[in-house]
Amino acid sequence: MQGASVVINGDALEVTPATSNSFGGCTSTNAIDVGHEGVFAHITQTLVSDQDAYTVLQLFALDGSARVDMVASNGLMSLSVLVQTVGQQETMVAFDSALVQWWRVRFEDASTVFELATDGHDWSEVARIDLRPVATSVINVGAGLNSLIIAPGTARFVSVDVCP
Repeated sequence: MQGASVVINGDALEVTPATSNSFGGCTSTNAIDVGHEGVFAHITQTLVSDQDAYTVLQLFALDGSARVDMVASNGLMSLSVLVQTVGQQETMVAFDSALVQWWRVRFEDASTVFELATDGHDWSEVARIDLRPVATSVINVGAGLNSLIIAPGTARFVSVDVCP
């Protein structure tokens, strides 16, 4: 999808969708071993609170066989894991983007663990899904619209990193 402005502004990637069914963001060019500790993102601003506006952190296998999603939209965060040979599981949690700006997904044993933090140090587990895709994944961050919203705002990604 296209129809979004994607720019580097100071220390951040900023994504501003402009049209219906638009998406913009940044995807790693190679698969990365996110290992046991996973990947985290510092997202200081998400799109406006509307059911058709969303901000996302995703991990997915290059062959399309698995995907992990953290999607903030309309005061909720959808957390899901898809493994094509097994199935998909999803849960929803309340989410306040003004308070919680750090998102993390990591793998533990046979589970995918979703965590949030206000400061990037003290993480709180918000969901655990008993599916685990492969640890080597492409990382994607971005924002989009499912329908036209006049002033969707801008998603601001200050950092995305793989935990050591």
